[in-house]
Amino acid sequence: MAAGARVIDFSGDFRFNRPEDYAEYGRRIGRTDAHAAPRLLAETLYGLVELKSPRWAQSPRIVGNPGCFAAAVLLGLAPAIAAGLVEPAGIICDCKTGVSGAGKKPNASFHYPARYDHMNAYKLAGHQHVVEIERELSALRGGPVTVTFTAQVAPMCRGILASLYGRLNPGVTAQTVIDAYREYHQNHPFVRIFDRSASVGTGHVRGSNACYLIVDADERNGLLRIISNIDNLMKGQAGNALQVMNQMFGLPQTAGLDRPAQYP
Repeated sequence: MAAGARVIDFSGDFRFNRPEDYAEYGRRIGRTDAHAAPRLLAETLYGLVELKSPRWAQSPRIVGNPGCFAAAVLLGLAPAIAAGLVEPAGIICDCKTGVSGAGKKPNASFHYPARYDHMNAYKLAGHQHVVEIERELSALRGGPVTVTFTAQVAPMCRGILASLYGRLNPGVTAQTVIDAYREYHQNHPFVRIFDRSASVGTGHVRGSNACYLIVDADERNGLLRIISNIDNLMKGQAGNALQVMNQMFGLPQTAGLDRPAQYP
């Protein structure tokens, strides 16, 4: 950076603007060290273009690429929070990921015979991505937003399916919800909105930077229901970073990413 380079950070260290948030993130991944470059936190920008920060126009020098779960959840919940459709407390994030989310290091838990035909939840004491999810949603609302987050590993190589639920505010209908989602994401080339009749899933976004959102409201029970599908290796990390690079340098967001999914 001192030489004039711009940085997109994959590690998680620059997803935050305050040392306190970084410390909470570190605690959840078992790190207790202080941030090594706290002076840079004030200028870092959270790297999810769809959150519409005006700071993108300022040519940021350093961007923190989001966590994979955080990308799926924020794309699914941002329209509801921004439009005031749901109560800010009691939001449920039920999220399933493929085993590639754990990286390439060999681990007995991810050995194929152990993973085949087996699912499990993990980090129930507090997943690190909750820190950035709650921070970004709270910023959108202008007040605290809290979520209950459950991460699960599914017997698939790649993909995230996030089922998101929130209590609808009075007067919000299914049509209100889908209209709000279409308006929020109308200029976001990688996000597609589907209604409850769609049968799309993780296979439909595999190998692409797309996010497919099934948008629904259970009016009988007064609940918002959003199903967010992304590829954890693309929109959940590397594809999103390329989209961020395009944004940083004034290129079309789709440059290098305008490709179909690997389906079937």
